Amino acid sequence: MNSLFIHILILLSSVVIACLSQLLLKKEANKEHPTFISQYLNLPVILAYIVMLVSNILSLLAFRVVPLSLSPIGDAVSQIVTVTLSIIFLKEKMTRKKLFGLLIIIIGTVILAI
Repeated sequence: MNSLFIHILILLSSVVIACLSQLLLKKEANKEHPTFISQYLNLPVILAYIVMLVSNILSLLAFRVVPLSLSPIGDAVSQIVTVTLSIIFLKEKMTRKKLFGLLIIIIGTVILAI
């Protein structure tokens, strides 16, 4: 398999992993915590930051081969994945405003990538 293709897959995997980390953080942020410290020092939050670290390491590995001009693709994918995961796991509703905003972000990303 082509090295560039493999590294693009690694980049896209890092985007999905980062979205999962954000989902963990958001889910934990919606909970009540007895103290200010326990809001930040609990297992789900620490796990989310470890997952984000893994995502960053994968991104660094991917960008050793993937041209930076392809990085906007990761941005667009992250928006789509984050919204999709939020709808599935957080039961957020997709309104017309949110859909329009997502569309604007994706169009802007495509324009930047050209």
